[in-house]
Amino acid sequence: MTGNQLGDLSKNNIQHQKLCVNSIEEASESIHQLSDQREGEKVMGLQKSVLLGKK
Repeated sequence: MTGNQLGDLSKNNIQHQKLCVNSIEEASESIHQLSDQREGEKVMGLQKSVLLGKK
């Protein structure tokens, strides 16, 4: 393998790693948003139960 080929391979590897990190960060943010949404739904359900006098 030539120096240029190794350099290209290294650049491709770094680019791939950056894409993976970005994907993981986006997935993590989505998980947090869904968790927050679920917690909000639980709170709304509890508030509705209290207002309707249900346990």
